[in-house]
Amino acid sequence: MNINEALEWVKRIENLPDIYSAIEDAVIAVINSYYLELIEVEKLEAEIISKKEYEERSLDIHMATKRKIHSKYWSNSAGFYQPCSTSSHPDHVWEALSDIEVYQNGDDDNQLFIFRGKYKDPSHGVVTMRVYILKRFWNELKIEHEFYG
Repeated sequence: MNINEALEWVKRIENLPDIYSAIEDAVIAVINSYYLELIEVEKLEAEIISKKEYEERSLDIHMATKRKIHSKYWSNSAGFYQPCSTSSHPDHVWEALSDIEVYQNGDDDNQLFIFRGKYKDPSHGVVTMRVYILKRFWNELKIEHEFYG
């Protein structure tokens, strides 16, 4: 290793806190955007469901919108993760998340990130953990898996 390569390594190490902070901000921004887009659709669904007599078909357009949002943020196209239901209570309330933590594997060739937060369900107060694994695809972060606990 020559002196210039060594100085580059030193510079990278000195900048690690800023690098980690920027990565954490990016991971949180992806999940936040995903939640903010989904909640708007979930609110519309809840409004329809709250009416005494509603037609199931009236929810079809919203399910299509949720699938479109899903395809924007997810890399894993497995049917298990596809939106398939509606609810009278929105499920992606960003403000219900707390104690958010972000982890990363540090592998430059296969970057993986974990978003972890406590979720206090606004409709019944139960606290669960929400965990997402994100993966870097080209220059985008995409959700790969979701865990509940």
